[in-house]
Amino acid sequence: MFISVRWKVIALVSLLLVGISGYFIVNSERELKKLLDSQRRDVFLSYQNEIVGLLRQSYDHLLQLSDILPILESGSNDEAAQPLDTLIDLHWDYISLNWGMESAQLFDDTENLISQWGYSRKPSTSATVKKVLETGMPVSRLICIDTCQQVVTLPIISPDQQIMVLEFSTSLADTLRAFQQITQTDIGVLVSANGHAGDLRVVQPWSKRLAAMTHLQESMAILQEAAEQVSFATLQKQPQVFQRGEAYYEVSLVDLKAQSLGDAFFIIIEDMTHQHQQIFHAKQEAIRTALTSIILSGLLFLFAFWTAVIRLRGHAEILPILAERDFKLIREKLGGKKRWRFFRDELDVLDEAELRVADQLETMQLQIEKDTQRLESLALYDSLTQLANRHQLFKEIQQAVKESAHSDLYFGLLYLDLDNFKHVNDSLGHSVGDEVLKVAAKRLQAGVREHDVVARLGGDEFCVLVKKLKHREDSGKVAENILAVLAEPVKLGTAEFIISASIGIVTIPDHGMSTEQLLQNADIAMYRAKAEGRSNYRFYDAQMSVVASQRMAMETQLRRAIAENQFELHYQPQVDLVSGKVVSAEALVRWHHPERGMIPPDDFIPLLEETGLITSLGEWIVKQACLAAKSWAGVDGEPINIAINLSPRQFADPKLPQIIRDAMAESSLMPSQIEIEITESMVMSNIEESNQLLKYLQDLGVSIAIDDFGTGHSSLAYLKKLDIDVLKIDRTFVQDLPDDENDKAIVAAIIAMAHELKLKVVAEGIESLEQESFLKEHGCEMGQGYLYSKPLPNNKFVELLKWPDNIVPFKRSS
Repeated sequence: MFISVRWKVIALVSLLLVGISGYFIVNSERELKKLLDSQRRDVFLSYQNEIVGLLRQSYDHLLQLSDILPILESGSNDEAAQPLDTLIDLHWDYISLNWGMESAQLFDDTENLISQWGYSRKPSTSATVKKVLETGMPVSRLICIDTCQQVVTLPIISPDQQIMVLEFSTSLADTLRAFQQITQTDIGVLVSANGHAGDLRVVQPWSKRLAAMTHLQESMAILQEAAEQVSFATLQKQPQVFQRGEAYYEVSLVDLKAQSLGDAFFIIIEDMTHQHQQIFHAKQEAIRTALTSIILSGLLFLFAFWTAVIRLRGHAEILPILAERDFKLIREKLGGKKRWRFFRDELDVLDEAELRVADQLETMQLQIEKDTQRLESLALYDSLTQLANRHQLFKEIQQAVKESAHSDLYFGLLYLDLDNFKHVNDSLGHSVGDEVLKVAAKRLQAGVREHDVVARLGGDEFCVLVKKLKHREDSGKVAENILAVLAEPVKLGTAEFIISASIGIVTIPDHGMSTEQLLQNADIAMYRAKAEGRSNYRFYDAQMSVVASQRMAMETQLRRAIAENQFELHYQPQVDLVSGKVVSAEALVRWHHPERGMIPPDDFIPLLEETGLITSLGEWIVKQACLAAKSWAGVDGEPINIAINLSPRQFADPKLPQIIRDAMAESSLMPSQIEIEITESMVMSNIEESNQLLKYLQDLGVSIAIDDFGTGHSSLAYLKKLDIDVLKIDRTFVQDLPDDENDKAIVAAIIAMAHELKLKVVAEGIESLEQESFLKEHGCEMGQGYLYSKPLPNNKFVELLKWPDNIVPFKRSS
């Protein structure tokens, strides 16, 4: 694809300007928000001061009543001085109307209630009356229980010169209205909602009730939505801004605990839409300015580089044509347009490229419309791969069953499961896994006929319904074709790998006439293909169901075996090749079945790993092996080390470090006596993460060994990065020593390489003195195998350790 220099320059400058503009836009928006936050803090403080001022003003207003009462008394026509309660009775309507009183209470100097006016209210606490009598000073409080009132308790001299206490209470409604008029902001009082279940003014989930509120209906709706987004505890710490529709509101609390009786708060609601719109408009203006600058700069650079572009015209004429290699199409598309024959320029080349792109886009659009019509005819599809989903597949299978009953044609149902897909997900991430599924879906569609149905059942499982086959065996040809198209390498980013699948095949109507039965049988055949090496296919037969049932039975027996402790550990000694002494042992699990006797590990370990049961059994193995090693002692009481194999699932278990720590704590075994054995393939999927775990285990004091070295994904580049202590040479390299020259060279090279890397070497599968002699000659430190002993139960292993000098019997006799 040809790109002119001027467009490159314009693009680079534009990107630079976009970056700079974006920085200033983001920074400006951040500064505006900081400024707004600062202003809001000042406004909140001013609101607090305004509330305090209004409460003080109301308090002063109520205090004026004590000055008015003597005037009311002097205005009375009775010559004799009237008692204070009688005087208030006479003028209560005037007092309540002009001072906004809701209630009043009169106490004598012994704190007894003499009289009360207004609605019935619990008398004031004796503590408040006593405080006023003692200090002679008025007391102002806010009492918020069901409603909020400002209560002023003050001393007063009665007409008969007795000191009495008069308490007035007035609603906060006037104070709230005054605040709203001054600040143009809604305010209310929140009190506890206890005892008010079903009250429409209860704000859930705050469990608070609006005792009073300006613009109650609208404010109530705002608070209900705020309560759903912000907890009350968060709102108590600082004002919160939230969005409701296209509007923004700030909700803040003023705690009344310092001056009120009851759990009450002033709640303030302010419309912040205008401020947020200002920030939004400022951001838009900045973006428009930036776009204008980018466009003008682009035009300026376009003009400046015009001459340079003309000089590159010859290259621009040739490269697109050569790249396309479709000269006939170019001539057809550009033949009707008049051009200078000898003076063509870059614009001509650009026209050609645009026409070519337009033709391709038109073709793509036609194809998209065709595919859309086809997809719209399918009611259901998989959102990730755009394949038919399970429900659509069921409909297609049901239709195939009906057609097969009235014809001589066969239908093939292929059940596919991608091999090792979980490894891709775990090592490369789900996003890469999704891309792999998309690639697999496209290749499956490419590997079948257009009228065949490809469906995704979920995860990495697919089904292909092959329609109208003349022969039963034709499904196998389709499976072979699918395996072939899947096997092409896939490159996603820096990762490159091969997709393979295990395929189970059933034929309609041979293997069932119901959807459930057909899928079940195909699934059983797929598992047989996976068990027999993967990347292949198998036709279903009835014997497979028997094997599947046996497998399920085996899984049930394994679960029971774990629950009933049917497993035991055997220990194979590891011998110091120089001294002949047993210095360590490898723990190997055995299953002692109550009916079938001792079952070999190869018959149950793969199923344990597949079902995940190996995790719980592995934890038991670690603990039992450590407890056994603690009970052993070599010659002169020397400790015997224990080597423990880990499965891939165990190694990937995040609880592994804790399991090892618990086992060491329970057994009191020294960390240096524990050696953890892993295989190469277990660490190669994620070398960095694996190395972190190995380093952590080494920090505990545990040794790390690479088991079966040379048989897995051996890589010297990775080996030097791993934090390991021991290499174990696999028995396949030892069994033909010293006769096989290749094995001799390999083993010698492994030992030399390990020593250069400061690693110890253990040879497995030693069965002859000649093998031992060769290994000892080349510096191998330790060995294990039937030359010394087969794996033994714990009691037999303890007897072996009791031989004189802790030298195994064979070595002593030799």
